[in-house]
Amino acid sequence: MSVILYEKENFGSMAYHLTHTTQDLRDLAIPYHEKLELQRFKCKPQDEDNNIICWVDRLFIANQLAFHQTYTRTNKFEIETLDDKDIRPTLNWDNKKLYDWLNRLDYNLYSNGGRSFISEDDHKRLKNLTSGLARRIIEGPSHCGSF
Repeated sequence: MSVILYEKENFGSMAYHLTHTTQDLRDLAIPYHEKLELQRFKCKPQDEDNNIICWVDRLFIANQLAFHQTYTRTNKFEIETLDDKDIRPTLNWDNKKLYDWLNRLDYNLYSNGGRSFISEDDHKRLKNLTSGLARRIIEGPSHCGSF
């Protein structure tokens, strides 16, 4: 078992894609209980974007921690986070590419010793997004966004 350290560009591009695409893809990226909390506090659409970006940033951090837990021989390493300048459309995502990448990422959130650095809620959110993308791929181009 090996752990791949993904580039910051992948995460920044995914965050951009999730915050700048169709509403039903955004809906897959925010769990209903979090969406309800955002509505309860009368948050703006930018707050939904920030919610998605923060979640993607946590995935980025978890991937780095899994990699360093597996391969770094010293107790010191630097963890990067996403900055506003990193949230840009550098990669061309379609549903299939995003689905495949998220499945690979899910595997690479665990160290060789099986340690994960992502919360159960964030992992469920990743699984829900991946499952929703699978459904969209199966339904094909006629998908209307009805879930």
